[in-house]
Amino acid sequence: MARLSYIVPVYRPKLPIFEKCIKSLLDQSLTDWDATFVLDGPDESAKDTIHRMFKKKPNHYKIVEIEHGGACKARNAGTEHASGDIILYWDSDCIIEPDAAQNWIDIFDREPHTGFIYSSYKFLDEKGAINTEMWDYWLLRVRNYISTCFPHRRSLTVR
Repeated sequence: MARLSYIVPVYRPKLPIFEKCIKSLLDQSLTDWDATFVLDGPDESAKDTIHRMFKKKPNHYKIVEIEHGGACKARNAGTEHASGDIILYWDSDCIIEPDAAQNWIDIFDREPHTGFIYSSYKFLDEKGAINTEMWDYWLLRVRNYISTCFPHRRSLTVR
């Protein structure tokens, strides 16, 4: 059982960007994690990319294949297969900084009543990465937007 489980819905990814996403997971300073990649419909190229990139860490991932149904269906399917007590829905076009997951775990350990952590992240495209906005309560109230790319305790997951 891993401490943190990434659940990554995968639907027709641009492979160079998807590879950067996977590499950022593999470069984490936190070692107690796993990833569940949920292929939202058949995708041999994505499956081959995952297998190839995780060759040195074969126990850190699993692939779940579902009939195409969208990101929410893929996240729900991934949650059923994840082992961590901290769940993190991660998009296949985002990267994570090397110490981010360890920092999150440290916060959860220090703050046992914390249920989720809102975090910034980067969207990738062919031109590079785009940073998200920093936490801003006022913007949250005005736009009512929180990405799914944040860690939360499994105990908060509705089944």
